[in-house]
Amino acid sequence: MRRLLFATAAFAVGLSGCFPSASPSSASPAAASSASPARRSPSVAPDAAASPAVGRLAVKTALPQRTFTFRGTTSQYAVYAGHLDGKRPKGVLFYLHGDGYPEFAREDSAYVLESFRQVARERGLLLVAPVTPDKSTKTWWRDEDSTAWLRAFILDVYKRHGVGRDNVWLAGFSGGAEEITNFLMAENSDLFTGGGALMVGGGSFDPESDFSPQPGVGLKSKFAMVWLVGSQDSPGKGGSDGSFDAVGESAAALRTYRGIGMKRASRVCVRGKDHNASIRSGAGMLRRMLGGERIPDVPCPDEKG
Repeated sequence: MRRLLFATAAFAVGLSGCFPSASPSSASPAAASSASPARRSPSVAPDAAASPAVGRLAVKTALPQRTFTFRGTTSQYAVYAGHLDGKRPKGVLFYLHGDGYPEFAREDSAYVLESFRQVARERGLLLVAPVTPDKSTKTWWRDEDSTAWLRAFILDVYKRHGVGRDNVWLAGFSGGAEEITNFLMAENSDLFTGGGALMVGGGSFDPESDFSPQPGVGLKSKFAMVWLVGSQDSPGKGGSDGSFDAVGESAAALRTYRGIGMKRASRVCVRGKDHNASIRSGAGMLRRMLGGERIPDVPCPDEKG
């Protein structure tokens, strides 16, 4: 699966200029998956103007200090649990950053994690934000070892913080959304028995790939999946990330997941927003999902409703 992602990436603008610099312990054994996605993933930092609160948030803009090691590979992660006051969390929210991890490394993108932290606080969730171990490309989706590390990390979080698999929420922007749809849900759905996933500005599915294994019957009936995409997030509209067509890819992925029986899958197009600005609506959409709302489809202006 990752091969097709690489092939499409060859047509995109070089990514390294978008990435901030970064420098790289605890271990936990876990089974890892090995298959791979196949399209060019989004890579641009969230738009600084996407939140009116930018500039007022006291959020650090450096990689977190906590580390986790699996099979000799170490990476960082942040845990937001102060709002729990020592109480056991009601569930866990994993936030997967975009390519280049701008949410950690760019001051103008720090508001993103704060917005999701506010949602976690409201719902009594533990918020955990890992950093990809692939420091060469700063992506989740290019190296299969990143998914192996992430699987082991998720299992360690369950054990370390005493949370079950029945109320697990995933949120990913851009390349983080790609990781959710191409690897976590496609190859590691045994990690979850309830909760949901929000994919913002990404979340394709490689047509040459397969589910190994498919999500179980229970997960198909109750696990919520929402693709959130800006109507301008496509090359034809001029607001995409390079050659990546988030509008088209999200629509195709939705059809695939509905095709295997995911009953609570939907896609919402945000009018007038491009790739970077789409994250503006992320925390609000997650708040609706956590409230139990069944999210209806909202097509883009050029699509049939």
